[in-house]
Amino acid sequence: MKKKILRKIYRQKRLLLRNNEIRDKSIKIFENLFNLALITKGSVVHVFIPIKKLNEVDTWIFINYVWNSNLDLTIVTSSVNYENLQISYFKLTGFNILRENKFGILEPVSGIQISPQDINFIVVPMLICDKLGNRVGYGKGIYDRILAECTNAKRVGINFFEPIDKVQGVTQFDVKLDYCVTPQKVYKF
Repeated sequence: MKKKILRKIYRQKRLLLRNNEIRDKSIKIFENLFNLALITKGSVVHVFIPIKKLNEVDTWIFINYVWNSNLDLTIVTSSVNYENLQISYFKLTGFNILRENKFGILEPVSGIQISPQDINFIVVPMLICDKLGNRVGYGKGIYDRILAECTNAKRVGINFFEPIDKVQGVTQFDVKLDYCVTPQKVYKF
């Protein structure tokens, strides 16, 4: 199926999830992610801040677990200047000021900047992916830019839904995932 159709279908499917389903599925996703044992001591992990109104996977579960468990991990999130598509990466702490951008995404306005080459692991949002690791996002290409800049990072998509057979319309600018983690299973590409 083509990306545009898949975006519509999976946005709708996600919007039908109830809050308790989102929480339970998110917890299972992060249990599966930790069971992968890819995130090692000292890792620098880029995590997206979820857009609640779009029923995204609740990454605050992961973030708060890392903070409360005093794990030796650095959590990073990004901020995008949509005029020039410049992406900045900031260490996420309990002291960052987060502001909602024009797309409803919470982004840090300041903090300790991190080089994209220092990021070893990226938790990637998506609507759906295929069994080859091709991801369908919202269509702005921001995460493809992040994935291309963070050349030393494992790319791990997280999703409520299992991969489909094939995404049609993949371009040279689309960056494939290394893994997809769902509540049921971990897929390696």
